Amino acid sequence: MMMLVRIGDENTEKIDSHIQKLCSHLCTQIEVLGKYISDTLLNCVSNIPNKPFVYAFALYTMAEEEHENVSEIVKEAFSLLCDKINEGSDATLLMKFFGALADSGYLTATAFEQLLKNLLEFHSKAVEQNKENDYFLNLALAGYYFGRRSVRDNVEQGKRPEIETILETHINNRPTRTNEYNVFKSVEFESGISQMWSAILLSYKDNILFESKLYDLYLRPSRDYIKELEEKNISKIESLPEFKISGNIPFYKSPGCFELFGDRCTEASNCDKATYAISRDLLRSTLLAFQGNPFFTCQKLCGVKNVPMLANLIFDVIFDELLRLPISSKKSIYYASICVTMVKEFTREDAFEFGPVVGEALQLIFGSGDHVEAGVSTQGLL
Repeated sequence: MMMLVRIGDENTEKIDSHIQKLCSHLCTQIEVLGKYISDTLLNCVSNIPNKPFVYAFALYTMAEEEHENVSEIVKEAFSLLCDKINEGSDATLLMKFFGALADSGYLTATAFEQLLKNLLEFHSKAVEQNKENDYFLNLALAGYYFGRRSVRDNVEQGKRPEIETILETHINNRPTRTNEYNVFKSVEFESGISQMWSAILLSYKDNILFESKLYDLYLRPSRDYIKELEEKNISKIESLPEFKISGNIPFYKSPGCFELFGDRCTEASNCDKATYAISRDLLRSTLLAFQGNPFFTCQKLCGVKNVPMLANLIFDVIFDELLRLPISSKKSIYYASICVTMVKEFTREDAFEFGPVVGEALQLIFGSGDHVEAGVSTQGLL
């Protein structure tokens, strides 16, 4: 099943043919190895940040011949989503996958909207207990920005989807956050949820097509491939099982964003706020998904395509995690090793200049002292 894991890692310009070859092979094996294929695919979906569209369109492609077996895989994905939520663990990548399934057309917009509404119903219950609980809102938003196109295509032109209005109400009702870093006083503070929602709103304010920015950064089949799928009479998933939560409601507070280079990135000629927000989210997911091996993590971070000022943004994302309280020695050593590995092994003149970025960042942080609160420990940096 290494084909499932490795698809899209190389020769991305051939992703259409790679998906077709993968699906042809899996369809011949699914009757015998169905459980193994399902487990492997869901493991990939839960741990590989940049391929939700690839796996979603692969399932849609397989459904032409194996709709019953493929629909069972989607049910297992939904069951895994519920399990992760009941455990209180991170289910963000799984929700992005369901958004990608909606984007592909295999999961209907109606079924996807119902899933989002169910999550937001639980969000309402969660904030009754703790107003700072963003767990369900974060999941709903993560899924929505991957499946937004299908939802918007499902309403009359010029009208706003109902689910988007509901999302906005919940986001606007969140309490004002204070800077959680405590070390920096002049670094802009904005939660990940607020940042992503602002990017979506640019579609209305500045006529920036959010989906086009998303598709530029995430691996996805070509328009021709997608059009061919749409023209086929493939059965779709019209509904998902009932959404149930047992036990305690999980808690998650959307973190703030460390943005030493944020303004410079968004002022670049090839980077608007939507591109910045999506890039940052992808890099953070990549950083967290491949923890444990600094070299492999660096390799994955540097391999992210189409991100403007990649080295600067990687630095901000690394420090975003490094400085989040509580700061432990283990965490400091791990992220320091990533920075050192990035400088030694991946810095390339006129290509990926991470070393100079680190030098400039240290100068900005310690050079004038303007960023550091008086009397506050900077042990996480030192």
